[in-house]
Amino acid sequence: MLVVAGLAVFALLSGLGIFIGLRWGILQPAATHAPTSPGPRPAVAVIGFSDTSGSPESAWISPALSEMLTSELSVAPRIRAIPGGEVARMKSDLELPNSDALTAETLARIRTNIGTDLIVVGSYLTLGDATGGRVRVSARVQDASTGETLITATEEGVEKDIVDLASRIGTRLRGRLASGKLTSAEERQLKASLPSSRESARLYAEGLVKLRQFDFLSARDLLDRAVAADPQFALAHAALSDACGSLGFAGEAEQEARKAYDLSSGLPHEIRLCVEAAYLDRTGEVEREAELLRELGTAYPDNLDYGLSLATAEAKAGHLDEAYATLDRLRRTPLPSLGDPRIDLAEAWFADDEPKRKLAAATRAAQAAGRKGARSLVDDALIAQGNALEWMGEIEKAESAYEEARRIRAALGDRWGVGKASSILGALHCRNGDLEKARDSLQQSIEILREFRGSRPYEAEALDRMGNVLMELGDHAAARRTLIESYRIIRDAGDGILSGCPFLPDNALCDLAILSAREGNLLHAKQLFEQILQRARAGDQGSLIAEASLGLGRVLRDRGDLDGAERALNEASAIWTDRGFKALASEAELARALVALEQGRPADAESLCLSVAGRAQSAGMRGLEASGRALLAWALMARGDSGAAAAALGRAEELSRPPISAYQHVFVIVTLGRVRASYGDPRGTDPVPSLQAAVRDAQKHGFTGLLLEARLALAAVDLKQGRNAAALGHLSAVESDARAKGFLLIAELARGLARGFARRSSS
Repeated sequence: MLVVAGLAVFALLSGLGIFIGLRWGILQPAATHAPTSPGPRPAVAVIGFSDTSGSPESAWISPALSEMLTSELSVAPRIRAIPGGEVARMKSDLELPNSDALTAETLARIRTNIGTDLIVVGSYLTLGDATGGRVRVSARVQDASTGETLITATEEGVEKDIVDLASRIGTRLRGRLASGKLTSAEERQLKASLPSSRESARLYAEGLVKLRQFDFLSARDLLDRAVAADPQFALAHAALSDACGSLGFAGEAEQEARKAYDLSSGLPHEIRLCVEAAYLDRTGEVEREAELLRELGTAYPDNLDYGLSLATAEAKAGHLDEAYATLDRLRRTPLPSLGDPRIDLAEAWFADDEPKRKLAAATRAAQAAGRKGARSLVDDALIAQGNALEWMGEIEKAESAYEEARRIRAALGDRWGVGKASSILGALHCRNGDLEKARDSLQQSIEILREFRGSRPYEAEALDRMGNVLMELGDHAAARRTLIESYRIIRDAGDGILSGCPFLPDNALCDLAILSAREGNLLHAKQLFEQILQRARAGDQGSLIAEASLGLGRVLRDRGDLDGAERALNEASAIWTDRGFKALASEAELARALVALEQGRPADAESLCLSVAGRAQSAGMRGLEASGRALLAWALMARGDSGAAAAALGRAEELSRPPISAYQHVFVIVTLGRVRASYGDPRGTDPVPSLQAAVRDAQKHGFTGLLLEARLALAAVDLKQGRNAAALGHLSAVESDARAKGFLLIAELARGLARGFARRSSS
């Protein structure tokens, strides 16, 4: 029912902006030689070009010029060109339009945000068809510290030769910024890293823009046309691979990555290694990928992206200690990485099994990003903070972090990010029992993701969460339709890890298994949980093992296998406790308490219930606390402490009113009914009316197991109140129905009550 991110290496989506190698055009071609000096090179960022003609038809020229000039400058060994993806993030953070000159104040904000020393801005003017489609381009280089204009260059040419025009501008700027001419071999390598025609340049640039706007479907369409226009352009194939991967299409992503690799032999050495690393990432050869990234990081120590990519590859390979060591090494390097929030953000995402470490790293990242004015990085850090707080049971603080993240995404104009944040909030509201709020958030998320044509795995995850809400509301038919839709999307698209979404087909299957169990299809649910567990163990997916073990333990309890249930639930509890996931561990401990009561161990149950109820109360998880107090009342009555039991009964009844889920409400009422039927009520309350209401609610919502338990409790009350004939008839019916549906525990309890009455009557 709950999806806890595994190692969310690609959830660095906008935050780290690395995506190994060429992801989203962030790494441009560089020279075949490493930096000539051991210290950091001056960094240059191509900010963009304003269109003085204002024609929508020529808007593509600005991103095309920016990408090509970044590539031109990247081959200069004495300067470091900042990737286009990082520049795009900065422009969004600072709400920076294209301009042909920037003020000193704006330059200072840019320098603080991305650590650049030099910036390139400019303008272009399309002169119209009467001139044969000529374009005039002006560029200037400004010192980001002083605002001084260091270099200006103007070139004119025809639009169809836009690649040559950009090369002439690039040659002039490069010559002034970094003395020395390229060799003929380097000239050929640079040419191989640029589009070959106006059309391929346009489609490639527009495709990268859509990728950076998270419009993956449009990006794929544009980049597919780009490779058709220029089949030998390796970087277009690499970008198309990323678009396909972001949509979850694993096969297409690997195919395009392979094409990029096959076409990379003519590229500069650095970019060739990047293309190979991206291909190895697609094929899962993370050890070799890490070797290449280590080589790149050694050759270019002032390029933080290589270090972050290496840490990501090491983490994916299961070498978390090495990944953390890499991050520590990056923290000790000289500028520009000093104080970069992406280092702490990477640690936060890697620390999924350590919520306290995750929270500390995310907090540092948020503070550092805030100082830089990097709103999108603040947003990503807030999501990581919310994850950690949620897993630690700090629900209100988690909600606050998620809400602030959603607000930032809305302010940035990032509707896709708003959709993701709304999905996360919906899941949190569902877990907290605020189901109407959860449904509203998830409906918003689904509508945005569909409207925005974003990644299918994220849509599948939001649908899965909506299915959980519908399940908790008791609308099982709608829940099943929604969960099946989610499963089909994620199954057909490939797992969501490719796109940054940690949602897997087995996460959806787990929720379908839970629904089957609630509907009374225990054998089917058991088979699903066992299949999921087998795959999760093979893949060492701890959180999925815990989730499936919890579901299996509950099913085994219903099936009457209390020892097997105890083993499964202990495993789930141990995994979540070891990882510091207090909220999730509480669910497993509650199930363990119920099994302990069925086994006649009320003292053990009492200890578990006190722990769960206390944590739930602190976290504001009303439904979980209500369930814990109800089982606590059972344990206390079983131990003969009627005074404390009366207080627990009263608190459970108070909490059982909305807002909690329909399932939790019926569970609490049935549990209290069983307590009163077995031990009486210390306050003298007649349990029949509430149990009759529970029967109606369980029938209405299709809660098969709870319906049988409510009927069993009513029969026990009949026995206790002397309605023996009616009680025996009810017990016989409950046993028959329970045995037919596989609820062997209830069947045996009903049989035991009937036999006990028979023995007492005969004696």
